Amino acid sequence: MRHHRSGEQSVANGSSGSPVEQPAPGRRATLLTRKRPPVAKASMNTSTSSQPSVSSSCQSRRSGSPVFWGATSEAPLYAGPLGEAVGVVPAGAVLLEASRYRDVFGGWWISTRCDDGTLGWIAYSQATEAPAADDAAAASSWCRVYDTRATPAAASDSEDTLSLRAALPNTEMSWRCVLPAISCAEVSRTAAAHFLFRDAELYAHYWAAVHPREKTARDWNFEYQRAVEQCWLAAGVFRSDASISATTLPARPEAVPHVPLDTLIAAFRSEAERTVVQIWKEAITPPPCRQVAAHPRFPDQVYFHGGMLLRRCVDTPDGVLGGDEMAMKCGRAIYRNLEILAHVAPRHALHVPLHAYCTFGGFSFLCSAIPPYGTANLVAADRSTVVAMEGNGAVSAGTSMAPPPRSGFVSDLLQGLGRALRFQGGDVPLEWRVYAGCDRRLYLSQAHRLLPPVLPPHRADLCVSVSSLPTKPLDRQAGTSAASCLYASLLCDCVRPEVFFTWPRPWLPNECVCTPERLAKRASDAHACKSEALASQSCAVGAWIKSEGITRVAGTLGFQFPVVAPLLSVESCTICGGEIDANELRFVVCTNPLQCCHICMHCYTRLVFEHPGREGACADPLDQCCPAAVRCGAGCRKAGSFLLVPTLTDLLHANGLSLRYLPYVLHRLPQTTRSAVEHWCHVELVARTAKHLLQRDLRTATTSVEARSVCAAFFTALLQPAGATSDRFWRTRLGPALQSRFAGVCEPFRLSVQSLRLVAERVASLAGVTFSESCLSSLALLSASANSAASHHGTDCETGASRRDAGSPMNATATDTGGAFIEIEQIAPQTRVFPAPRMAPPSLSPETTSDVGAEGKSETIASVRGLVERLLLFWVGYTPEGANDAQQPFYLDESFLHSSLWRLG
Repeated sequence: MRHHRSGEQSVANGSSGSPVEQPAPGRRATLLTRKRPPVAKASMNTSTSSQPSVSSSCQSRRSGSPVFWGATSEAPLYAGPLGEAVGVVPAGAVLLEASRYRDVFGGWWISTRCDDGTLGWIAYSQATEAPAADDAAAASSWCRVYDTRATPAAASDSEDTLSLRAALPNTEMSWRCVLPAISCAEVSRTAAAHFLFRDAELYAHYWAAVHPREKTARDWNFEYQRAVEQCWLAAGVFRSDASISATTLPARPEAVPHVPLDTLIAAFRSEAERTVVQIWKEAITPPPCRQVAAHPRFPDQVYFHGGMLLRRCVDTPDGVLGGDEMAMKCGRAIYRNLEILAHVAPRHALHVPLHAYCTFGGFSFLCSAIPPYGTANLVAADRSTVVAMEGNGAVSAGTSMAPPPRSGFVSDLLQGLGRALRFQGGDVPLEWRVYAGCDRRLYLSQAHRLLPPVLPPHRADLCVSVSSLPTKPLDRQAGTSAASCLYASLLCDCVRPEVFFTWPRPWLPNECVCTPERLAKRASDAHACKSEALASQSCAVGAWIKSEGITRVAGTLGFQFPVVAPLLSVESCTICGGEIDANELRFVVCTNPLQCCHICMHCYTRLVFEHPGREGACADPLDQCCPAAVRCGAGCRKAGSFLLVPTLTDLLHANGLSLRYLPYVLHRLPQTTRSAVEHWCHVELVARTAKHLLQRDLRTATTSVEARSVCAAFFTALLQPAGATSDRFWRTRLGPALQSRFAGVCEPFRLSVQSLRLVAERVASLAGVTFSESCLSSLALLSASANSAASHHGTDCETGASRRDAGSPMNATATDTGGAFIEIEQIAPQTRVFPAPRMAPPSLSPETTSDVGAEGKSETIASVRGLVERLLLFWVGYTPEGANDAQQPFYLDESFLHSSLWRLG
């Protein structure tokens, strides 16, 4: 249902809005709240600027160069790019353009200023759904009726500025941009040029040269692989007969005592965190005095300690990845893909070493155990990628990495893994390789790319607002520079695992990574490229996210749809005593770390929308609280700091959306409930951006005292509700960073002062900072004092400015009130480590066999026996140099096979 806004009356009558009013140079930009019933207005808000201020010269050109658009037919008016329709523009209406914006999918949006001061948006095109000439129908609803931009007032603009501002939005999008391609050789050159992708070389160096000399170093890889196999044994994968107990099995060679998998993973996490902290402490220590040894070729990027390989996710701005931020994204993507493979690959006798991803002191590290193989143990690889890497000098002189002819057994293993991962035809990414380990295990390597990309690729040069042109070149992104940046973008901007495993059709593993023959065909045959794009599942996912995916999350957050994912438990509401069903949102109202007191969304909406207002002031719905709902004896939260369950991040991820789409979810929130739920989107946007800025600041700290000082100064500026320091921070740092990190944030928004505690808790959880409870409690006092000041001075409910100072350029700069009370108890590493894999019987078929009845049991036994027989035959024909029988899988031990597995037959 489309809703009219009070500010759209002039649109309905066909009149144009007033010219765009730019803020004065020294004024803190604010977002004017949409006109809603008084119950939905906030009485005191802290405004944030998500756009850099526009210069005065630009203001004069903009005011002297208006552009008008006429509706040739009835068209909807949207709350934002890819947002909810909030009104209808009748045919013949004329709108004044305020700004232009191109979303991540290539569609153009034009904004106009409504009577209530907010921006309304019209969709000029849907370029990705109907590229090139096919989008004429989509653009026919609007035509430019008046344009004076090419006047002497705008003559001083550069050619680039004129091309962006004066030209019609270019709705054409080449099929080669929708479905980009990179050659295998370029992929290999990228892998050879950056240490994050050089698995085999680093493993070989440390296993052969360093690991044998470290007598005290643990063999994490052997312990992990053996612990996983013990889980198989306990799950009955190799013992389908319940009469065979673990005590009757023959003794297996044990190099170390058996360690339960969960205990081992916890120990690996602890060791990784301790080592990362030590590396941070030794940043200014001379190399000879350091405890953590650095790689001779990568002295500040690659480390070895305690049997663990650690790679710092960094890159220079002119490096192969384009900077530290993209390197950190690549590190997270590599870890996530390997985590998925650690669950699936062992069922197909293919192994992945234990990994962790640890962030501390502003840097992220990819930590891994060291598997026992070298570059000479390559048994399966795509020949074109190997030749390209050799030509790049990635291997030492005189050493050939060319693989021997691939055995049928290894091909079957990869094909089975590909089918289990739902790849078409059982194919796998071309970069993947298989190495034979000295422990008689087959290891996957170069498995950095797994999840398919979302197409068309997200390009930073498309997601710009023409009203404020960038003053410096945009970061290198997909399609704008080197092929290595395209590969990194395809690696990071991919579908969520929740979509990958539930999508109804199989995927192409090499949709954008092509052989030379396929690349040449795409370049010469535009029709073939168009056909591939139309059939692409990655393009279909992009269209699904744009429509249904964003709508599903926005509808769930806006109380319109039930919670389908993630799974929730049934709780009791502490206000009405009713039952909160598993498909309903719930809200934590207490400050107890156990988050034990919940209220239902019906009680929450009554609390927010039916609050009493004070005479002469606008009541803030987020200032409400309900102490009677807290049954545990802890403190009571205000409505603006209620914890949403599930969290917004969990809600997005469980429904297949990445956080990059959060601004579009915000635009698509239902207007009827937007004022009650939008602050959670604002908090998440601010928190994610603040974490990034805090990590950047922490990189300058070299001691724990400096780190605490950096955090204290940062959070003081972030959490202070008013004052020059806070104003400067939000206007010059947080606002521009938020706009650059989140495509879709097209105008400033206002963050309620009642959500300061929620912001503090969210940033702290993302950055590994622990605040004292007195620090968090003091934020409620800050919000209360801000409310009192607003009431005393008669603050306007829409602008947040004093009536006395309305219109003054100094009204955003308040007197410092002493700032927030910041007390930091701890700064700890943030670590993700492989969870214990869910065990299932290994099988060469994509379906796992069910152990139901005698027939199912027989099929399972036959599958296990066939796999083990082929493994034995493979290792009889291929024995790697330096093989260690004591570390081989226990199911390859001859006595175990005779007394256990064969007995099952």
